[in-house]
Amino acid sequence: MLDPMRQVVLRPLGPKVSPKLSVIVTTYNRPDALRKVLESLARCPEDDFEVIVADDGSTEQTKDVVLGMRECVPYALLHVWQQDRGFRAGASRNRATAACSAPYVVFVDGDCVVAATFVAHHMSLARKKCLVGGHRILLGRDLTNAILRSEMSIEDLDNSSLGRWLWRRCRGEVSKVSALFDPRPRIWPSHHPKRWRGVKSANVGMWRDDLVAVNGFDESFEGWGYEDSDLVIRLMRNGIRRVDARHCCVVYHLWHRENDRAREQENRELLQASHRSPIHCDQGLSRYSS
Repeated sequence: MLDPMRQVVLRPLGPKVSPKLSVIVTTYNRPDALRKVLESLARCPEDDFEVIVADDGSTEQTKDVVLGMRECVPYALLHVWQQDRGFRAGASRNRATAACSAPYVVFVDGDCVVAATFVAHHMSLARKKCLVGGHRILLGRDLTNAILRSEMSIEDLDNSSLGRWLWRRCRGEVSKVSALFDPRPRIWPSHHPKRWRGVKSANVGMWRDDLVAVNGFDESFEGWGYEDSDLVIRLMRNGIRRVDARHCCVVYHLWHRENDRAREQENRELLQASHRSPIHCDQGLSRYSS
């Protein structure tokens, strides 16, 4: 039986290494995709980041995957689990944030594999009073299955030529290629630094202190939708600016069936209130402070 409050440290950091960045990977009952995400993070050469799996109530299969990565990854790996009471991604991310030990946090979904430069680019773009919104390329079903079956490696994606990406786009295997036209690690601040649309928890970085200031994700958002947009709006209302990292911090989003959106309308109404509701939400990160 999984303990809903457990935090399992699978591989501690070395005694002289303090994490500068925490990668929080949100997951729910998709162990095959999670394994690929953890493998992709293991390709990042930095030795000063940790990974926390924010588990929204998965079965023992997910726990087994995380435990099985013990000897495979060079980073500190934690597993934070909560009981399965429906889609509660905000609460899961808050629990993981409370467990992290780095001053900077990057959120990634458990079906988004990352490039080998992902951690380095997020670290290089971390600026005070800013959040970094990365980009995602949606992969089609066939391409996703090839990756999950290890018929195609993550390195194959990283090393693909622009021509290869254009060919995949023409075949409908990927959603877009615009993020790859200028992949150099240089970023311009957004022309509209307070524009919240387009920033997704599938790929976003921010300072932990800024999260604490607004009390993290609002857990009144349950079911699919808009808990990440609400957070971004409250952060920006609190003076946080947006850095657009679409040409640098890219993730490859593995295909999946559309989530149940039964609560989308209720969450949309909550989001509309975000522009005038308190910046510091009532049901948030402070629930897990010791």
